[in-house]
Amino acid sequence: MSRYQVRRRGTNRTFVDRRGPGSRLQGILILGLLAALIAGLIYAGPAVRQRSDENELVRGRLLSECEAAVTRVQRLSRTAGSNSSQTLGEIRSYIYTMDVLNQTHLSLTGKQLLDSGHFTTIYSLIDTYWSQLLSGSDTGAMQTSLTNALSELYVQTQNLT
Repeated sequence: MSRYQVRRRGTNRTFVDRRGPGSRLQGILILGLLAALIAGLIYAGPAVRQRSDENELVRGRLLSECEAAVTRVQRLSRTAGSNSSQTLGEIRSYIYTMDVLNQTHLSLTGKQLLDSGHFTTIYSLIDTYWSQLLSGSDTGAMQTSLTNALSELYVQTQNLT
């Protein structure tokens, strides 16, 4: 059975939709909402891609800074060498850059990529290493602790990607 009903009035035939007068308005409304959804997706698509690119950029930079810090820790000498304080400063700057990137990501997205407790631990290890370096004490145990902490941070940073 057709949804149209034929009414005859004299010789003219007219067709009346049985669904009622509101169905045409409903169809127009659905088409309008569909057009708005498509327009929203067209405008939101680049923003989603850009957010993804930003996340990859931050993760790549974190990994790069962590690799540089691990390399510098391996270059530290077991005794108080002439360049140990400079190398320790470079390590601190790499860790600080990672900390700032992590906090910036937290501010923008509400999620931390890395636990901030790791940075606090590494900062305290660097401070202890620095004080032992200044006093002329053996720094071998501190270098091992610093290497272990940075290796753990490196593994967590690799797991981000």
